[in-house]
Amino acid sequence: MALASPATVEGYQERLRFRKSDRIEDAIGVLGQFVPATGRPQQAREDFCLRRLLVGLARSGRLPMPMTVLGAGTSAVGPDFIWRLEGARSHGVEVTSAGSRDWHAWNSWSAATGNDVDLYPSEDGYVDDQPLRMVVDDIIAAIDRKSGKFERYRAIVPTCDLLIYETSEGGIFIDREHDAVRRLLRHRLAGRESGFSAIHLILGEELTIDLLGSMPEVVDLSEDYLIDFSAWCRAQARALRENRTNALDFHNLAEEIESMGRRDRRAVASHLRNLLVHLLKYQIQPERRTRSWLSSIINAREEIKDLIQESPSMAREIPEMIQEEFERAKRLATVQTGRSATDFPAQCPYTIPQLLDDDYLPEDRA
Repeated sequence: MALASPATVEGYQERLRFRKSDRIEDAIGVLGQFVPATGRPQQAREDFCLRRLLVGLARSGRLPMPMTVLGAGTSAVGPDFIWRLEGARSHGVEVTSAGSRDWHAWNSWSAATGNDVDLYPSEDGYVDDQPLRMVVDDIIAAIDRKSGKFERYRAIVPTCDLLIYETSEGGIFIDREHDAVRRLLRHRLAGRESGFSAIHLILGEELTIDLLGSMPEVVDLSEDYLIDFSAWCRAQARALRENRTNALDFHNLAEEIESMGRRDRRAVASHLRNLLVHLLKYQIQPERRTRSWLSSIINAREEIKDLIQESPSMAREIPEMIQEEFERAKRLATVQTGRSATDFPAQCPYTIPQLLDDDYLPEDRA
């Protein structure tokens, strides 16, 4: 079934499009990939949160597809995001942070001044479970603040979720108390109507889906491929060493291994092109030879040999790469020397042993 046109929602632009056959890894791209620094545009913070919601929903099997994600522009009067679903249905997602204005203002000041020594001024420090209750109070305040605005969105979207990103003053002290935060929230908010279809909570590296619903689900994103690549690599390495096949992300491991091979080939090809450019210049313009040219030749050879030593099978691809890179190198050399293309050989005049021989330098070309 076709999706409704994004152009029908004034003030919104298409940000993402998921087809039924898409893997989220292929469709989400770099949207919200990096943690936004304090003071960056609001859209960057919203994208950061949206990425975590989309990934968490996908990992739990709850991501609706096909779907087009529209992002609010400066003139939009609706929620931060609109999801256009099958059957021309629309669903909103409003994003907000949970934390006092004073705390956010101090955070902004700390980031702007580089002050990572002075602590946020509080009355007498923290006592007992004060940080936990502070976090809960800030999250409830965020829900109350946004609930009052939901009525304005109903003309645009019939249903809307609220996504809360915990940035409370007490948040840095509750790393091991996330379950307690969720229990206390469910207790204090029991029976309260917010107007939102579901409330989702980003607490540290965890996403709680439908926090107040009958079947809330916590998704740990701390080692997810799309959230923290370095942590994912370390987790996969541990699983491989411990032979825990059930913890292996087979599809993404295969993608990364293939990509490593392509990356090494691109690196060899790049150094080979640079080597050919400088050998051609050395041969065509003997009167302009410099130590810089010789340094570039030496460095390119060393890089190629190092890469082949690490991946010996790459040596078999050198003949094909020479054919591919010689024409590119010749075009670069004509630009850099100002000489005509006819001044250069039609085919690569250097053998593979010559290219990799530390002592080889071409003779002047008549």
